[in-house]
Amino acid sequence: MANKQRLFEVMGKVNPDFKLNEITAEPVATDIARQQAALKTSPAIQYANSRIDTPQEFEEGFQTWLMTTGFDPTTRPISISLAQSLVRNAMVTLGFK
Repeated sequence: MANKQRLFEVMGKVNPDFKLNEITAEPVATDIARQQAALKTSPAIQYANSRIDTPQEFEEGFQTWLMTTGFDPTTRPISISLAQSLVRNAMVTLGFK
């Protein structure tokens, strides 16, 4: 644990944007931290996201979000099973059953 804390301290000195996730005490990637900040300051996106409340809208909203990321599966291949596992982990963390 001391090594992990030391790593976080050094990362904070190397990269001033380096932050700790308040929930899990894990480092938050700079790109994700910027995304979180943008979402907090965009009332239009907050409102639109709050209206997604059906399975169909969830699927379409997820597809829209995924298309807007910089992740390109042709340059950094990821299997569907790995992607499903990652999404499942996130959903479990958020309380989905």
